[in-house]
Amino acid sequence: METSNIRYESHLVDIKLPPPTTVPVSILTAGYILVLLLDYVLVKNDAKFSPFITPMQLRVFIATYHFLIPMFFASKYDFGNISFMLQPWSLAAQVVYLSKSSVTLKEYLPRLIKIATFQDDRPTTKTNWQIRLDGLKKIARGAAKFSFMKIALDGILPQDLSDLLGMPFYTPKALFITYVLAFRIYCMMSLSDVIMGATQSMFLIRFHDLFDNPFLSTSPKDFWNRRWNRLVHNLFQQLIFVNVVSPKSSNDDEKKKKSLMTSRITCGLLIFIISGLFHDFMIVAAAREITFELTAFFLIHGVEVALEAKYRTGRYKKDPTGFAAIGCNLLTVLFFVTTGRLFLSPILRQQVFLRIAQQF
Repeated sequence: METSNIRYESHLVDIKLPPPTTVPVSILTAGYILVLLLDYVLVKNDAKFSPFITPMQLRVFIATYHFLIPMFFASKYDFGNISFMLQPWSLAAQVVYLSKSSVTLKEYLPRLIKIATFQDDRPTTKTNWQIRLDGLKKIARGAAKFSFMKIALDGILPQDLSDLLGMPFYTPKALFITYVLAFRIYCMMSLSDVIMGATQSMFLIRFHDLFDNPFLSTSPKDFWNRRWNRLVHNLFQQLIFVNVVSPKSSNDDEKKKKSLMTSRITCGLLIFIISGLFHDFMIVAAAREITFELTAFFLIHGVEVALEAKYRTGRYKKDPTGFAAIGCNLLTVLFFVTTGRLFLSPILRQQVFLRIAQQF
């Protein structure tokens, strides 16, 4: 596939960091377990620290050291480091569940695992056989997507995925490869369906679906709010919208005094900014380079979703059907592929992520 010899570099910033300290996996794992227990102790006793630091400031402090640990310490294994970089999302799960300091350690650890693995512990009338059958369906769905990736998508993409960096942003070929590569990432993540399905069919542990046909989205809001990575969406929904936008209050006057900082639009934008920073710091921890392209990508999408939430009202608020749905889906795809290079470029620039992609 023909590409330019000049490859795209970040037009925002390009900051290089020194390498991390390499630590054995066993020690790093034990360290993270101790950090999770430290989180519990701090939040459990947040009232005792209130003369010196507010509960919100305490949680910001916890978030800060979760960001810093993978930047300073790493193992020699790429995949293990990627797993450790997911700590911020685990942190979000903790903060959601530990919003009340009355939780016990016996409750904390199992519940944290349930939240972090997206287990479905709602009451159900399904029989054991039906639960196992649902698990087998998850396996089949994940295997079908993974097979489609290997048979169809890998034949379209260049052997070296970073060749996309040598293509001008908005040529038809670049947009097409961006779309196919995004679809490949989605299919690669479908391996989680296989793992969850196997666990569900063997041990009768039910799981929510992480995705809901995201490439059929009819708008960016539909994609982010309902279809893509619903684990993270649910965490933010509990953490920000329940605790900040709609806090419980017995005083009706307090409910009416919503400031700009607690409006749904502002908090929605905050979620996108936090998501962008999380992703950027994952790149930092893995590749020792920060460009803030991912933050820019999420900010652009956050603004679009905010505009959609504010101005898409009346009959236009309903989900489109028929040819209207097809047209909205095409426009949504166009929006994603024209902004998608901001998301993909910092990933494709790093050998660590390319090595992991080649393993699947």
